[in-house]
Amino acid sequence: MTRLDETPVELYEDIGPLMAERAGPNGAVYLVRIVGADPVRPPASLYDDGSLGPAPDSFDPNENNSLYQLVKQDWQKLKEFSLAVDEANRFVTLADPNWAGAIAKVNEEHQRDPNLPGPLRQTTLTNDQKQIENLNRTIRENPQAQMAQWYRTRLDDLNHLLKKSMELAQQRAEKNEQDRAVLVREDNMSCLVFKDLKLAPASQQEYLRRKPLNTRLAIEFEQDMLTVIHLAPPSIEKRTGFHRKTHEGK
Repeated sequence: MTRLDETPVELYEDIGPLMAERAGPNGAVYLVRIVGADPVRPPASLYDDGSLGPAPDSFDPNENNSLYQLVKQDWQKLKEFSLAVDEANRFVTLADPNWAGAIAKVNEEHQRDPNLPGPLRQTTLTNDQKQIENLNRTIRENPQAQMAQWYRTRLDDLNHLLKKSMELAQQRAEKNEQDRAVLVREDNMSCLVFKDLKLAPASQQEYLRRKPLNTRLAIEFEQDMLTVIHLAPPSIEKRTGFHRKTHEGK
């Protein structure tokens, strides 16, 4: 849930319940009350660490300056992403028709030049689908595991990849495009080149195999929504007789 697109809240106004898309190992849901806020201001310089008061004119490079480091990291990522897009488009021209030969050629170039990324990694969407099923099963069986949050993050990334891949395949089918497909992912700044990308309707056997999993996910979603409704401030007040005390008439 998010309030980014809604009217800004006022001080001492309750927000919630708030529950992340995946609530974490403890299934936490939060009620929030804003009790103070710093005024919004643009950074005075790259050395501004966000604290109140005048920003310093310089900083110790051995210390962690958040704004400076973030700008530096973002600049590096943008340069790397631009290079990745160029390399993906170049690989498309090399990979038709000799896919294996193009991979060997590019990997050889990358080994010679330390400024280029490592060897190309090959995988299939079928393998990604199997990994999604394994991650879902692991999370269900071990929701409190220390690695559960990492599993959920990886699961979200794979689901997003499959969604974008299907959208790209649909667009290519409508335009009857026959060349190698390139998927540019701005969400995680990566590029994928597909040897073959086509949409195939699910068979009855596949539908029946996935039906229990999809049913379980639908039930879990409905249960999560009931939790949100149950913990909403009006519901708490109705069930407990609790009434919020106003602050300065608010």
